[in-house]
Amino acid sequence: MVIKSALAAAAAVMVVTPSSSATVPAETHGGYGGVHIDVWGESTHVKSVRAWAKGPVKGERFRAYVIHAHSETRENLSGWRLAKRHGGMHSVTWSPHTDYRHGSLLCVESNKKRAKPCADIWK
Repeated sequence: MVIKSALAAAAAVMVVTPSSSATVPAETHGGYGGVHIDVWGESTHVKSVRAWAKGPVKGERFRAYVIHAHSETRENLSGWRLAKRHGGMHSVTWSPHTDYRHGSLLCVESNKKRAKPCADIWK
């Protein structure tokens, strides 16, 4: 199943550890086609998610979603959102205000067919 392979691949590659007592940024970085995810939150509560990429890609849109560990289902956090340009990068920010279980993956995809980074933010 595609979701199982996404869970296994992301868990093996990325680890993000948010603080359980303070709101601090937890970041995933790497060569994911230039897309990065920044996550702010406490314990199992996501307060803010930012997807960003470098380069002048006109008309790029991002969509965030969560793959739930307990049911292996996908939940979209937003529709496609147009990235805003800030110098050499463009980004989109979400505030989902939703609780998720340990092992759930937060992922971002681009309409420009970049790689889809995922963060196991409660590992």
